[in-house]
Amino acid sequence: MTKEDIISWAREAECEETFGMDVFRFTLPDLERFANLVAAAQKEADAKLCEDNGLFQTCKAIRARSQA
Repeated sequence: MTKEDIISWAREAECEETFGMDVFRFTLPDLERFANLVAAAQKEADAKLCEDNGLFQTCKAIRARSQA
């Protein structure tokens, strides 16, 4: 995960941004949305890694868990 990914997720979670300072203000709902975006990205990265290594059942399980 890059700094750009984190900033993108903060913006997608609709956190209040202080322009030019890389500062975001998170309310609890913002933080929940942000955490869900990060978790989804991590699960997809894990599934992709499994897929790339031929672990298709594990990949399928990770993606199914993401749907729950």
